[in-house]
Amino acid sequence: MSSCGVTDGYAYFIKKDGTALVAGYLGNDAETTVPSELGGKPVEEIRDLAFQKLDFLKKVVVPDGVKKIGASAFSASKSLEEVVLPESVTDITYRMFTHCSSLSKVTLPDNVKSIGESAFFHCSSLTSVNIPAGVKKIGESAFEGCTSLERVDITDIASWCSITFRYNPLMYSAALYLNGEPVTDLLIPDGVKSISESAFRNCSGLTSVVLPDGLTEIGDFAFCWCPSLSSVTIPASMTKIGYYSFDGCESLK
Repeated sequence: MSSCGVTDGYAYFIKKDGTALVAGYLGNDAETTVPSELGGKPVEEIRDLAFQKLDFLKKVVVPDGVKKIGASAFSASKSLEEVVLPESVTDITYRMFTHCSSLSKVTLPDNVKSIGESAFFHCSSLTSVNIPAGVKKIGESAFEGCTSLERVDITDIASWCSITFRYNPLMYSAALYLNGEPVTDLLIPDGVKSISESAFRNCSGLTSVVLPDGLTEIGDFAFCWCPSLSSVTIPASMTKIGYYSFDGCESLK
C-alpha cells in the first residue's frame, strides 16, 4: 500500500497497482453507496471485515468496477437488509454475509462463479436467492440456518446439474424455480452427461424426471428426499447411480 485516507466516512488505501481498496466504513448512515473512486483512484476491492458488526447499517450499494469483496465483509451486521452487488463481482467469499440476520434481499450478479463456505450462514430473514448460471461451486454451510428461505431461482438446468454442491440451498427452501416457474416436471436437456451430488435434494415440488440419452452418472443424494417424485425415466446410457440418489422419494414406485 502506498497511501491512505478517509473520504465521506470511507477509510481507504491506494494500492501499488494504482487502485483503491476500501478498508472500512467509519460513517453512521443507515444507507450508503461505496464511492467508485477514492483518493482519485478507482475502487476495485473491499477489504475483509470492512462492514462487519455495523448494527446501524441497513443498505449498502457496491458500485460497478469493484471486483473483489473480502471475507466476512458484511458479517454480523444485524440490521443489514439489502446489499446491491455489481456485475464486476465474481465471487461471494467466505462468510461474506454470515449472521446478517435481517438480510432479506440480495441479487447475485450474473458473473458470479462461486459461493464460498458459510457465505450466508444464519441469514435467517433471507427469503429467496438466485443462483447464476455461471456458478460452479457452492461451499460448505453456505446457506445453513437460512430458515426463512422459500425459493431458489435458476435460469439454466444444465448449469445447475454441474455445480459442485457442498451445501445445496434447497435443503432449506425445498422449492426450485426455473426462469420464474416452479420445477415440477423436469426434463434434463440433451448434452448433460452427469448430475452432481445433491443437485435436486429436497426439491419438494418435483413430480417427474426425464433423463436424456447420453447421461452416464447420477451423483450421490441427487434426488433424495423428493417426496412428490413419482416417475423417473432413465436412459440406457446410464452407468452409475450414486448412493441414496432416490432415498426418501416415497411416491416413487
